[in-house]
Amino acid sequence: MPAACALRGIYTCHKLAHPSLAFSRISTCQKSIRPTVRVFTTSPWRQKDDTAVKTAQQETKVSPAEPTKSPTVKKERVDPLLAEQTVSNKEQRKADWAIIKDMAHYLWPKDDFGTRFRVGLSVALLVGAKVLNVQVPFYFKSIVDSMNIDFAAVGGTVVTVAGATIFASLEISLVCGILTWQYGFKFALITAATMVGYSAFTILTTSWRTKFRKAANAADNKGATVAVDSLINYETVKYFNNERYEVGRYDAALKNYQDASIKVATSLAFLNSGQNLIFSSALTAMMYYGADGVATGQLTVGDLVMINQLVFQLSVPLNFLGSVYRELRQSLLDMETLFNLQKVNVAIKEPENAKPLMLTGGGIKFENVSFGYRLDRPILRNLNLEIPAGKKIAIVGPSGCGKSTILRLLFRSYDVQGGRILIDGQDIRDVQIESLRKAIGVVPQDTPLFNDTIEHNLKYGDLEASPEKVEAAAKRAKVHDIIQKFPDKYATMVGERGMMISGGEKQRLAIARLLLKDPPFLFFDEATSALDTHTEQALLGNINSILKEKARTSIFVAHRLRTIYDSDIIIVLKDGVVAEMGTHERLVDSGGVYSELWSAQEMLFIDEEQEKSEEKKKQDRKRA
Repeated sequence: MPAACALRGIYTCHKLAHPSLAFSRISTCQKSIRPTVRVFTTSPWRQKDDTAVKTAQQETKVSPAEPTKSPTVKKERVDPLLAEQTVSNKEQRKADWAIIKDMAHYLWPKDDFGTRFRVGLSVALLVGAKVLNVQVPFYFKSIVDSMNIDFAAVGGTVVTVAGATIFASLEISLVCGILTWQYGFKFALITAATMVGYSAFTILTTSWRTKFRKAANAADNKGATVAVDSLINYETVKYFNNERYEVGRYDAALKNYQDASIKVATSLAFLNSGQNLIFSSALTAMMYYGADGVATGQLTVGDLVMINQLVFQLSVPLNFLGSVYRELRQSLLDMETLFNLQKVNVAIKEPENAKPLMLTGGGIKFENVSFGYRLDRPILRNLNLEIPAGKKIAIVGPSGCGKSTILRLLFRSYDVQGGRILIDGQDIRDVQIESLRKAIGVVPQDTPLFNDTIEHNLKYGDLEASPEKVEAAAKRAKVHDIIQKFPDKYATMVGERGMMISGGEKQRLAIARLLLKDPPFLFFDEATSALDTHTEQALLGNINSILKEKARTSIFVAHRLRTIYDSDIIIVLKDGVVAEMGTHERLVDSGGVYSELWSAQEMLFIDEEQEKSEEKKKQDRKRA
């Protein structure tokens, strides 16, 4: 998350033409994302703070609550990514102002007259509506003054009723402008003091409450992480009989969340109580002076009614001042996430004048390529390598020598740190990334699948593929017959990350998906490691026929040398450089690294075959 935060920030930008609508939509969005804690006060006028506790996906700066001690849970190290980032008020104001300036480009775009017209019209309508609303109390004043003579006898009753209604409207907002202009210094002083006191109290208390909300978000995120992690790795949990341990972890996370939520609710109650106190004090004083003016003849009953009506007229928009400020602070945080994402320096870039990859044959060349995931630990060292077009290439070698890294560099998941990689004479850093990746198909070691149907996962290679084309790819990948045995066939759900099917079935689905994409370059990274020998050989036979039929350039990364011995070229890597290169026969005869690996694997294969043969003989004797 950050996707929900960023979307909510964008939504707020577009809705700021009508602030009240924007904030109401924000609250609605938050309620739909996550259940929230409601804190009800005794006053019917107070807007409930439904967004007191939000999910960690909607927070960009969070601080974890202290873990609760549990007899079954060890004290966990606090994730530094969840640590609260403390900034000064001055720095926070600068950040908020920068976000507002960034947002202004979207709210008032230079070249979009339509948007600017709608924003201006919305502001004009809002101002017009406020002017009309403010005029209503004047009409009430005129009407009541015209009736004053007839009702003078019950003037005391009016004052009594007005005084009684003060406590029924404790949460009305500040009365400014007209009261100041119409009734002088006392009302001006009360209005100014109430405005300053209410605003200062709301801002300071909301800033103080932020740490509790962040702690609650962090605890909520921790609980969700523990739950999801345990469920995804449920097999590991059961293998080690650690169900109680995981339950204890989750209970501890929930306890942290509960404690943090109580602090959020308590601080919210304090905020509401303080606002109520400010309102009640100001309005009591205001209505007292108004009633006193009526009693002394300085004001009319209509003036008192006008004051009362203004209070109610302005109470609705001003009652939201505290909640709007809280929402604005949250929206600024969310938009900060959005704009920070836009400012992130992307490691993999393409030049402005990048052209699409133009394939003439499909040859690949590495020229003095150096790369390491860490600068102090290089993986490839001045690698020079040439892969002919339309050939089947195998890359073998010990673990950590850079086999899978070569595929990642070709796909531009990373950029080389030295040298260059050419495809048909074009530096892959100078071509459009989309065209490069469109020309490459990969079957990775780990085969992730979407929690959807088999058909959906297969068609991910070609979203427009017909059912007949999907079945043809499944048949070539030796998985069609297995799919037909499922009750729902191609409509069968595979589960989270494909956990409802076996590892071998997942690999065959991934290969079928690649064949459906049918790219010019095919990369297989241990693509058949989960298959039995018989199925593996049959599948590789189909793949080889496709490669020869369509003259595709393919690269196989493998540890089991029996899966790649028929390759046109076998490249042996060791310590980040090419140790040997050639055909299977040539490398075996050379007596080098490949020959040693082949001999070791063949001995293991022979031993396994002998064990299988002896086991079969024993079973035959028992049957006899």
